[in-house]
Amino acid sequence: MIRSIRVLVLLSGVTGIAIPVFAQANDTRALQTAADSALRRAVETISEADFRAKLGALAHDSTRGRETPSLELERATEWVAAHFRAAGLRPEGDAGSYLQRFQLRHTQLDSLTTVSVSGREFSVTWTLGSEITHAVGGLPVELDAVPLVLLAGIPADTLRPFGDVSVQGAAILHVIAPDQLRGSLLNPVHIRANAEGAVAHIVAIELPAERWTQLVRGSFPDRWEVVGVAARDGDRRLSVFGLQLGAASDLLRAVGEDPTTLTKPTGQGVRPLNGFAISVTPHYTVVQEPTVANVVGVLEGSDPNLREEAIVFTSHMDHVGVIPGRCRPSEVVSADSVCNGADDNASGTVGVIELAEAYAALPSRPARTLIFAAMTAEERGLCGSRFYVDHPVVPLDRTTAVINLDMIARNPRDTVGFLGKDYTSLGALIDSLIHEHPELHLMPTEHAGRYGGSDHYPFAQRGVPALFFFSGEHDDLHTAADNPERADAEQAARIVQLAFLVGLEVANAVDRPIWDPEARKDIVVH
Repeated sequence: MIRSIRVLVLLSGVTGIAIPVFAQANDTRALQTAADSALRRAVETISEADFRAKLGALAHDSTRGRETPSLELERATEWVAAHFRAAGLRPEGDAGSYLQRFQLRHTQLDSLTTVSVSGREFSVTWTLGSEITHAVGGLPVELDAVPLVLLAGIPADTLRPFGDVSVQGAAILHVIAPDQLRGSLLNPVHIRANAEGAVAHIVAIELPAERWTQLVRGSFPDRWEVVGVAARDGDRRLSVFGLQLGAASDLLRAVGEDPTTLTKPTGQGVRPLNGFAISVTPHYTVVQEPTVANVVGVLEGSDPNLREEAIVFTSHMDHVGVIPGRCRPSEVVSADSVCNGADDNASGTVGVIELAEAYAALPSRPARTLIFAAMTAEERGLCGSRFYVDHPVVPLDRTTAVINLDMIARNPRDTVGFLGKDYTSLGALIDSLIHEHPELHLMPTEHAGRYGGSDHYPFAQRGVPALFFFSGEHDDLHTAADNPERADAEQAARIVQLAFLVGLEVANAVDRPIWDPEARKDIVVH
């Protein structure tokens, strides 16, 4: 009897693509074998040789570190677009092209920035680069008469450094001794201040003139933003200022404190400075407003219903340029002046191209639509992905998952790294696929790092389940030693094969990936 059947392709036990055929029942095994062979051929297009060749081209000295903006980054953008075109992806950029262009605004914090405190017939104003500096953390935002909390010394209880005093919506004036100016002591305080909703962290300390001059030099950081895209609440990080203790002395006396005792054990503690408020007035100078581009291509899904949903594969093309800018020298290759960014992130970009080519080689496309997006200006603050999530090819509520490849060529041998793997059900899928595919020789490893530091994050903030392939930070990061010769192309190809299997499974599954409830509460911005 001739009947319509749907053959479910398996690759070493993993659900793959579905191919509708008409055949006799006793032909099913032959059809499965043929489809399985076609699927294997697609996977095997992701090879060490292909990965190595592409990596060598994108991370070549001639691309000069792909700084944003630069002519070399533009050439890299066109290079990625040419590969998308050759793979047969549908262009989803501007005017029928693969390029999704947008404008950046580059500004610099300047010396017109002020911080002022007033209350009880007292007022003082500190000028950036003189009495006060910007140290680390987020760039200053405008604050208008917010409450002020005094913290003296390093709290013994790092989990509750402010005790019962609320710092929500307040600025913290933190007086410390010179020998307490250490990250190991201050970072726990800063992290809790950020978590509890503080809006500024001002560290008051008496430093020698030469040390203070060093801080002043770094006090005017750059800011990069996408024109027309507003920052979201989850993007903001607490600003940390440095303040000369002598400049704060009059204020401290006005609130009834003795500056000489606050750095001693007897003066330590936390208390609100009732009746006093602090304001921050940042000022930025516009440096440039360049136009840059993401590269976006699409393979439309095969299922009439599920093709309205999509999976996005992302990477970032840009890096940090050449010495003496953000690129740092390396003793390993002391004569080199180019930060090639082979691992960060030519490796991920090559991985996305390899994925596009492999999926395009399948005899029948996956059920859901696949979007391949090589982002730009990630190193400037995730600018490309922030623009994309405001201008998605498929609406984000129909974007089933984002799979981000950022640094995949320097994993310890026979491991595949992640950050936040188990924040969604995609983590369990990874574990299952690795178990079912021992031929990949990959052990999942969770690396330390900042989950919000790569292009999956703007998607995750909007509720899209994310999987972040990440090899972990290493000594060559942002140095001239991150070059193709030090990359593990063989293992990177296996990692991309794993990403292919993950994407294929998600593309054909009836159920969409879901968030871990606690991770969703921490990451998704409503």
